[in-house]
Amino acid sequence: MEIFLISIGILLIIYIEIRLYKPRYVQSLQYHLKMERTRLIEGETGCILETITNKGLLLFPVINTTMEIAGKLEVEEENTTTLGSNRVIIARKSSLRWFQRATVPYTFLAKARGVHQIYCTGFYYTDALRFTYYEHHLRDHTEIIVYPKILPIDQILPIPLNLFGDHFVRRWIMEDYFFPSGVRDYVHGDNLRFVDWKKTARYNEMKTRTYDYTNSNEVIIVLNLQTTGSVGSHPELIEDIIRVGASLLYAAIREGFAIGLFANGGCIGYMEQTLVIPPSQNQPPEQLNECLARLRNFESQPFQYFLDAQQQWLGRDANIVMITGYMNEDIYGALLHVNATAQSLKIITLKEVAEEFQEGLSFYPAFVKGAQKDAE
Repeated sequence: MEIFLISIGILLIIYIEIRLYKPRYVQSLQYHLKMERTRLIEGETGCILETITNKGLLLFPVINTTMEIAGKLEVEEENTTTLGSNRVIIARKSSLRWFQRATVPYTFLAKARGVHQIYCTGFYYTDALRFTYYEHHLRDHTEIIVYPKILPIDQILPIPLNLFGDHFVRRWIMEDYFFPSGVRDYVHGDNLRFVDWKKTARYNEMKTRTYDYTNSNEVIIVLNLQTTGSVGSHPELIEDIIRVGASLLYAAIREGFAIGLFANGGCIGYMEQTLVIPPSQNQPPEQLNECLARLRNFESQPFQYFLDAQQQWLGRDANIVMITGYMNEDIYGALLHVNATAQSLKIITLKEVAEEFQEGLSFYPAFVKGAQKDAE
């Protein structure tokens, strides 16, 4: 009789336990994804926080979670499965007693700029006696925005930019520290901030950097994402172009310029096909950095058409810095048209440009292997 009653009691406990763990009765399990920092710079390390909470009286549910992370975030975790180059799956099993919360950190390396999504793709749990598995629809996601890597300005511009055209400005007002023009001998009383220490070491005498003049505190940075004459692109070259643009943007922000940002490519999350942000003193630097992070690595419009469409901004006595890795006759003609009305136009090239396009234009090779060596 006692054995019978004990058996009935065990079966009753099992029945109640299984009933209590069914999804329609489970309201206490909660899941949340959170980033320690939602904004990083390319190459920095971040952390994802996965929080699971048992707010009820469930006894030791065994919880299995699956998280999907963008492949451009290199996760330092053992339980990972790589699906191609775009996704990394992390599976984890844990158990919580009642009224317990567990937070699991996942460290990752932001290998590439962009907007990266992180999803909870699966949430399963089993009852304390491990009889049945249930899927609980606790979906959550978060995202991280990775800004382009900032490079030292002297690495991008190891020698001064050449002037474009016969006249840099029409009225001399002040020296523009964003446009170095060369070096001269140090004179007593010069600001030590502008001493060129590399040239000083080379010539064994003090040298001071000199700068062009400007009558405007506005700078427009233009990125050419067109890298070929036909359909297709070179993503690595475009990433270099964006890094150089971000570095110049950072330098201009430190000098207090009103900055405009233009590119013949669209941004993730925005409806516009091209990036057009006119210069403004009230422009938040964070917005410019985020646009560079969201910028797609292919052109949405040929560069010559883009330049022609933006004449209202590029042709009103603007100071323009253009970064490109490609040139053809159509782009050359559009640049001549811009130069006719712009106050100044500087061109930074990231690879060899055909000789026929160098005549009449001042190109400057930057950010290519050997550029620093060639400059020296």
